[in-house]
Amino acid sequence: MKTPNFIFTMLQIPIILFLVLPDISNGAEDVKLSMNITPSKEEIYSGEPIQLFVAFENNGKENASIDCGPNYVEAFAIEIRDMKGLTINKSDVQKLEGFRQRGNLFIPAASTIQISLPLNRWCSTTLPEDQYKIVCHFMPWMESSVKPIDASHDLKVVKVDKNKLNIIFSNLTERAINSTNNDEKCSAYELISLSDSPLAINSQVQLVRKIPLVWRHYKITLSDRVGAIDGLKKIGSPEAVKGLISICDDTSLDNGDRDRALTAIRDLRKTGDTNILQATDDIIMKYEKRIGVESRQTTFGTNGIGSEKSAVTNE
Repeated sequence: MKTPNFIFTMLQIPIILFLVLPDISNGAEDVKLSMNITPSKEEIYSGEPIQLFVAFENNGKENASIDCGPNYVEAFAIEIRDMKGLTINKSDVQKLEGFRQRGNLFIPAASTIQISLPLNRWCSTTLPEDQYKIVCHFMPWMESSVKPIDASHDLKVVKVDKNKLNIIFSNLTERAINSTNNDEKCSAYELISLSDSPLAINSQVQLVRKIPLVWRHYKITLSDRVGAIDGLKKIGSPEAVKGLISICDDTSLDNGDRDRALTAIRDLRKTGDTNILQATDDIIMKYEKRIGVESRQTTFGTNGIGSEKSAVTNE
């Protein structure tokens, strides 16, 4: 009896695939990646925001493509250790909200590609003066042929000089608001908005007031001023709360920004801090009576996100 043609064809397919497909494993062996990290400054004031430069070097014979996750962020976890190896502060892989750009890096054979990350996205730099070690963990986001890589670098933190750190924040604010270079502008914006230094409060409020609503950059997610508002919430001091209140009361601002500031105030009140509760009683009474304390009706309609009724409508 004759073997049906389709059975003969199916038997041929594995042989054809074996002959035609490239040897993927050999290609992976020819891609030899290493990673080095360098902070933008190796000695900083306590609370000073800095960039972390991450360099990938391809020492192999084949070109490499690695996935650093959305916005070149989500494949990294970073921690700061003391010189005894004890973890002082750390953050796992970050998850960004809003629009995100795919973070693929193409690294030619025998070449090095460098990206920069704001260290404060993962770790606080408001540390006691001492010698520390930054440890960066790279875990390919969706790339099984590249193994996880770790790298470290020393960092010295010295006692804060308020005058000099104020100048640093002032210069960053100038760049964030007025620079015509989008990458430079975005870098300064992130360094300010992600900072947890009390000296960053004034700069964060300025970003909310002065960054144009229509300005967009691929690294800035959800809306242009959200990061700065979240930065005030992260600091969480009575002075930061005053900044949030001033945003809520500023009717010249977008309602989405004012609503997010009000939400931040609500969240900070949950800490039970007496000073924060006393400082925010009036603002809560002014706006929450319209929608109820537990309600979270916000609007980002003017930012193109959502359309619910705002708690802080312009009067």
